[in-house]
Parts: sequence; structure tokens; C-alpha cells
Amino acid sequence: MLPYGLEFNLPAVGEIIGELLLALGGPEKFVATPAGERPQEAIAILQNIQNELYATTQLPRTLSEAGVNKALFDDIAQKAIHLASFDLEITGTFDTPFGTFDKREGKIDFFAPVPNL
Repeated sequence: MLPYGLEFNLPAVGEIIGELLLALGGPEKFVATPAGERPQEAIAILQNIQNELYATTQLPRTLSEAGVNKALFDDIAQKAIHLASFDLEITGTFDTPFGTFDKREGKIDFFAPVPNL
């Protein structure tokens, strides 16, 4: 379901989604892809990974494939939105495997900066 969520968020965070191409496609693919096409290319790579995983494991890719009744989709979406807006009471700084989160400065350094290529 990740590619669908990224597509939904393209208007708001397309540039950030485009930066995923560096990790997903490598530096050559990143440099060769025009900046405006990077978000869609990153999503396409994720869709391919998802489809390859499905071909190997038959794990569901969508709620429908998981057997979820379509009548429940609106309720599931509302709950997901509520969870996404949940504000954790985090103070100070803590390290994660992905980087440092500093609530005091309102800064998240989870990703290495994209080099100017």
C-alpha cells in the first residue's frame, strides 16, 4: 500500500518522495532522471518491488487482496488519519537507527542529505 500513499501525497511532498530515488535506484539513476520525474520513478520502483514480493510470497498488496470488505474502507481511512495526526509527547533528543530526532529544535535528521549531483 506504500506506493498508493506516496501517490496521494505527491502534491504536498513530491520533492521529498523524489529524493527516495537516490536510495532506490542508485546515484546513476538519480542523476539521469530529471528532478520533476524522480517522484514517479521512485514510486514505480516501489511498485515493482511490491509486485516482485507478491509474485514470490502471494502476500496481499491491497486491502481488497487481504479480504477486507470495501464497506470498511472509509472507517479504516479515518482511523489511519487519526493515528497519523497523533502527537507524541516527546521531549529532548533521541537517537534512532535512522538518525536523530530533536523535539526541542523541531528538527528530524532521519535521512542523510542528498548530495548535490
